[in-house]
Amino acid sequence: RSGADAHGRLLSQRLGITVELDAAGGLVLRDAATGEQLLTAFEAGAAEAERAAPSGFRCAWVSTSYHPDREKALDGARVYGGLLIPEAYSYIQDPRVIEQRALLVRDEALSAAFCIATSGEEIIARFEAFIEAGCDHIIWADMSPDPSIVAKVCRDEILPYLTRKHGVEPMVADVAVR
Repeated sequence: RSGADAHGRLLSQRLGITVELDAAGGLVLRDAATGEQLLTAFEAGAAEAERAAPSGFRCAWVSTSYHPDREKALDGARVYGGLLIPEAYSYIQDPRVIEQRALLVRDEALSAAFCIATSGEEIIARFEAFIEAGCDHIIWADMSPDPSIVAKVCRDEILPYLTRKHGVEPMVADVAVR
């Protein structure tokens, strides 16, 4: 199955990357122009340059809005809808205009681009998709409307799961609360 969802189209348009699901449901990232699988192409390029491909740092930035009430979780993401507007990166300079355009971004696009979660299981599933695609570092960018409940689900569900499943204690580097 092809990554024909909104997130896949977004990556394809902005970065030249297509997102596919493999037979097991894992993410496969490909160069849109050549069709090469990105991590494989990265390693081949390093070998061609007679350099070792860096190990231990294949990173995914996962913007997440969590709340048990889906509408509240979406509200947390709506603030960042301007990130999904291509003109905001090149033509629009005024943040007020970006905020107004962000109101036009549909909930389906927010859900495809960001991890909009009502449970710890949904966050874990998004993280696992990136891990299965070869990422070994997840940067969890939180945009949730209530940081106190995010800390609880992180402490009680997500970090214990990652520790059990992957055998390492997740490193929490910095926490910023808006």
